[in-house]
Order: sequence, then structure tokens, then C-alpha cells
Amino acid sequence: MVFPGNKQGQYRPLLFVFDEEQKQVVEDLVKEIGKENAPEVIEAGDPKSHFWAAEDYHQKHRLRRNEKFVKLARLEFGARWDEHLYFTKFNGDGKKGFNASQWLKKLPQELQKAYRTG
Repeated sequence: MVFPGNKQGQYRPLLFVFDEEQKQVVEDLVKEIGKENAPEVIEAGDPKSHFWAAEDYHQKHRLRRNEKFVKLARLEFGARWDEHLYFTKFNGDGKKGFNASQWLKKLPQELQKAYRTG
């Protein structure tokens, strides 16, 4: 199955909007970053309808694959390291204008090494 922007697979970026105000914000964002860099936008139904978040092991998938990195991230940022905005941005680097090497420079040396070699 092929998705807009040549994104494929179950780990493609999606953005759900629930009303016209959110839709306008997203349209402005897409204009700013360019359609090729934008997540797929889905107009959802009622925001109070059923929604199931993916299991924790699906969140920050790219980062979680590196066990050494995760271990050090837990030591540095605590058990809920993956909820930190830094890691959300870092996990989505490259295709959204983020550069992994720029984000890595902000991490402690041990984490930089773990991400590069893990």
C-alpha cells in the first residue's frame, strides 16, 4: 500500500484533526514546511469517539530499537524518558527538517555514542 509522500508501512506519520480550527492550523503548517515534509492528515470524527493508543513498545520505534541508547536514556532522563519532547523530535528526524547530528549534539556524550553505535 502506498501513502501520500511515498510513506509506506505502519510507522508512517499521521495527524488527526477533529474540527475546522485544527484543520486550519494544519493547513498553515503544511504551507510552512511543504507538503512533501508534512504528515498525512486525517479528518477524524468525534474527538470523544473510541481511540486506542498503540502499546508503549510501538512509541518512538526508531529509538527503542537501540537497547544501549534506551538504557542510558532511562538513566539520564528517568523511566519516562520517551515522553520528553526532545525524543519525539529526535525520533522523527531527517524527513521533517530535523538533523540527527544536530539533535545528538544536545545529548550527553554517552547517549551520543550509544545512538551511533547501538
